[in-house]
Amino acid sequence: SGVLYLEQSPILAGVLFGISSYKPQFVTLVPLFLIVTRRWRTLAVFGLSVVLLYGASLVAFGGRTWTAFLSSLTYTQTVVLEQGGTGWAKTQSIFGAARMSGLGIEGSYLLHGLVAVAAVAVASWIWRHTDNIALQGSALITAALLFTPHLMPYDLVQLSLPIAWLAVDGLRSDFLPWDKNLLALSWVYPLLTVQVAQYGVALGWAVPLMLLLLALRRVRYEGAILSPARPAPTPARPFNPVLER
Repeated sequence: SGVLYLEQSPILAGVLFGISSYKPQFVTLVPLFLIVTRRWRTLAVFGLSVVLLYGASLVAFGGRTWTAFLSSLTYTQTVVLEQGGTGWAKTQSIFGAARMSGLGIEGSYLLHGLVAVAAVAVASWIWRHTDNIALQGSALITAALLFTPHLMPYDLVQLSLPIAWLAVDGLRSDFLPWDKNLLALSWVYPLLTVQVAQYGVALGWAVPLMLLLLALRRVRYEGAILSPARPAPTPARPFNPVLER
């Protein structure tokens, strides 16, 4: 939601980004996003909001909650993430899909890392090449979902924002081929991803990847429209049967 206020209220945007850090795996790319787009005030407020939020929880609930949280990270990594304690059908990341297919832990981390780095690179390119908030926000959310290996079905509700932004941008300018179909699929598939994964097909990660690529395509489309006009080609000479003799 912080993306919505970046232009009209950078301070409020920073506060909203900071509040979102209650799930830290989904705000890991926020500092990079704010640095690349040179939103320094929002970055400062974001950092301050994170410190105040975590400090307030420490004062309100004591240090034991933080000790319990930190000690639970190992359990979450080994049992839930690496061993699939909640069931592979519920793990929507590239890592979960790789483990479900039988790939080892090291190989799954490697594959996930390669996709995560590629997603961050694509998102960074988008942030540098457009001022369109809808496309910047779409890249931020989709790249964040691809970045974390711990991704559950209920986390995919965040895709509603890039789906809406891409749809609004299409209505405002123009839909590209297959845009409407892919947006509709992105809206429906998260409802079915757990059921589909029970048949051995884990494709929940493909939805944020597809939306990230749609945002990339729209940025490239905008760039083609806004680029300086090329010289018009010389029109072909109309056929004249008299002159052709």
